[in-house]
Amino acid sequence: TGALHEDGFADTCDGLGGGWTVEERLRIMKDSQIGTYGALGLVFIVLLKFFALLQIETEILPWVWFAGHSLSRFGSISQLRFTSYVRDTEKSKSGSIIELSGVDLFVNAVFGLLPLSFIGNQVWVGLTAVALVSWLSLVYFKRKLGGVTGDCLGATQQLSEVVFYLCMGLNFWI
Repeated sequence: TGALHEDGFADTCDGLGGGWTVEERLRIMKDSQIGTYGALGLVFIVLLKFFALLQIETEILPWVWFAGHSLSRFGSISQLRFTSYVRDTEKSKSGSIIELSGVDLFVNAVFGLLPLSFIGNQVWVGLTAVALVSWLSLVYFKRKLGGVTGDCLGATQQLSEVVFYLCMGLNFWI
């Protein structure tokens, strides 16, 4: 994806960390330069992913990696079904995906959840955590921006993915 989700995460960190008003936050998020909050956020999320992946048993690591990618993207895109998109859709890179029908949501759910079936029972902890992160980020974005942007979707995807890996690396079910 050309680090599209990581860019969205960094832009969201910059906008929400540096802006005081909705307009200011959206303006900062639209800026193509990375700021301090974005740089720190990227370093933190990449290191967290790296160390979380090190904790996962090697036998299930490829499945966890595949499932984490799929599930986190489903959690992110499903936010469009539950809130408004706050950018001008004509000028937005994400404008083509903001209309998410019930059929679209169902298809995304199938592809997002199906890989979980290859992991085992410990997947329920990760699934629950990802659902919670997606919901909490949606509530936060609604409060801070009035809805979501493509950057917010990228941030949700990154947070969901790392939380899934962290949960899969826990060894409490063994």
